[in-house]
Amino acid sequence: GDAFGFGTWPATNRAIYVPFVLAERVTVLKMFVEVITQSGNMDVGIYNAAYARQVSAGSTLVGAAEIQEFDLADTAIGPGQFYWGMSVDNVTASFRRWPTTAIGLKRCGVAHEALGSVVLPATATPAVVASAYLPVIGMSMRTLVA
Repeated sequence: GDAFGFGTWPATNRAIYVPFVLAERVTVLKMFVEVITQSGNMDVGIYNAAYARQVSAGSTLVGAAEIQEFDLADTAIGPGQFYWGMSVDNVTASFRRWPTTAIGLKRCGVAHEALGSVVLPATATPAVVASAYLPVIGMSMRTLVA
């Protein structure tokens, strides 16, 4: 069976920041999410450990129900800790997500932010996550040769 669930975005113009670690320097090429229900606009991006945006897609129409790719400006990052960021401008769009609890997300370092628009900020001001929503986000990248 499918270990993932799906659900509508938890709050209008809420950004969710999901931590990840890179062991080496890479060039980020694309990001992706799985759309279940199309509605409104979204933004995805990557932040460094200090929550400074490294790259983002900008406000983008939520695509039809399938894997949605975002062709980002090729951006070198790493090694170190980073955050995937995702924001949606409505609570009708739904996405593939990991089944979890809010307390579990807090322990993993997931954070959120109430934004004034769907666009991810240049510098995030994260708050303790308030909802049990962990979107399945991914990226394609290539390793930089030293």
